[in-house]
Amino acid sequence: MEHEFGRRVWTAALTGVPFGIYKMGFGWHQYDHGHSAIGIAVIAWGAIDIGLNLVVVLWPRVVAWCLLASIGRTIDEAAQTSVWEAILLALDTTASFAIVSVMILFGRLPLEPPLAAVIWNLAVVCNVLSVGLEQLCRAVTTRSATE
Repeated sequence: MEHEFGRRVWTAALTGVPFGIYKMGFGWHQYDHGHSAIGIAVIAWGAIDIGLNLVVVLWPRVVAWCLLASIGRTIDEAAQTSVWEAILLALDTTASFAIVSVMILFGRLPLEPPLAAVIWNLAVVCNVLSVGLEQLCRAVTTRSATE
């Protein structure tokens, strides 16, 4: 799943990094509320995903977007297929949105300390706005191509 450089920066900054922040925020909440093993595991998962997103911007052939997609890429290479990276990337996306949904549904926001809440909210705003901007860009590009 290679894209041009600008597209990779966009995807990492407005999707991948926010997804990592969601995971880290959820992990922090779990850790802070007595579930330290789960919290540490999810914080590590989010941190790894943020790191992979930063690396994939420069070297898309070396790593995949996130930990799960990297596992999928490894499976694909071993099995000589090309399905698992995409499937596990979709699973990671679903997990990230599920984390946000669960945190909202069960009233676990705002996070503490206040800086965590600011970072979480910024990630949500960036992620949501990117979807709208993506739709707008697609509409303008499609219209320009047909004229």
